[in-house]
Amino acid sequence: MGERGFTLIELLIATALFVFVAQMAFNGLTSVVHQNDLMAQQTTQNRALMHTFALLRRDLEAAAPAGFGTSEDRPKSFRLIPQGFSVIRGGAQLLPNENRDSFVRVDWFVQDAKLVRRQHGSIPDDQPVLSQVKSLNIVFLTRANNAVPAGDILPEAFEVTVDHGELGLLRVVVTR
Repeated sequence: MGERGFTLIELLIATALFVFVAQMAFNGLTSVVHQNDLMAQQTTQNRALMHTFALLRRDLEAAAPAGFGTSEDRPKSFRLIPQGFSVIRGGAQLLPNENRDSFVRVDWFVQDAKLVRRQHGSIPDDQPVLSQVKSLNIVFLTRANNAVPAGDILPEAFEVTVDHGELGLLRVVVTR
């Protein structure tokens, strides 16, 4: 009895099936890697949004009337600045041996398609917190739901709208 092997046709069919299955596995793996990259990008964007709105909420919840200085030289509690707004917030952490009160001015503005937070103090710090931002808008809300002019009077709530290039309009209402 002679041993009989595979014919050339059988080997070609087996090779073709192996190549077909390997290609399907490769395409599946490529798809999984691509989905993983998209999820990582979405997670990074969500973290940036959560961080931005947490900082924004903290600054606006701690908004304090400017009760220091004379009425002529007293800084305004809230003011509009180009592409954003500025607010005095209380409860700022002080460095050891720093001799000043715990109030600090915080600016929020759009610069080069980025939402920037600047905290004034001993060392001003510009911190870009969100990219792809077109504009920033803030509205004062009162119980009658009408706008209040900026100045020493702070409202019960703020409505902040961020126009994001990819996500559209993002709104948050912060009550004090």
